[in-house]
Amino acid sequence: MLLRLAALCHIAEVTPEAPSLEAAFHGQVPDECVTFTDDTLRETYASLRNHTGEQIDSVILGCPHASIREIAEIASLLDGQRVAQGVRLWVDTARGTKAMADSMGYTRIIEEAGGRILCDTCPTNMRMPARRIVTHGFKQAHYARGMVGAEVIVAETGPSVRAALAGRWLGSRGVGSPAGLSRLDSRLLEFLHLLRGIAG
Repeated sequence: MLLRLAALCHIAEVTPEAPSLEAAFHGQVPDECVTFTDDTLRETYASLRNHTGEQIDSVILGCPHASIREIAEIASLLDGQRVAQGVRLWVDTARGTKAMADSMGYTRIIEEAGGRILCDTCPTNMRMPARRIVTHGFKQAHYARGMVGAEVIVAETGPSVRAALAGRWLGSRGVGSPAGLSRLDSRLLEFLHLLRGIAG
């Protein structure tokens, strides 16, 4: 089966088909090499922020769809608190993941805080009306500006949830720091090891 418009990521000594850099490139020399550093991450966050004020009306998490670990993190940050009046907090995930969140009590915590979990959809595709959105998804940030016409603030999950609770952007508090990058790395590696187990 051929998947079109699907990005493939080969990581030497991590993904199953790339036991080494040489194996990943089949002995060929890559056309281009891109170095991704902490500065690159900071610049990417900054390039996807186009807000002219601090008040927000929407926080969208889960683009791509949130994993059960991400939902657990969101629930933990919301537990016992309440989303600010006039702010929508939507968490997007797959139906199967939502079922797990239901059984583990995460859905209840998120809903009691005033948030919602949406399944198998995307608020951007739904053309949700929004003036200023906070999201942790680079993809969501990119499309929200063009498809919804909203201002966008992209940040990690913690600052995004804090914004939902406060009703305004409070800042990123070290987004793009080495610790932040290592958390992204660990999530990616965990996912890739899972795929390796399925493929093997």
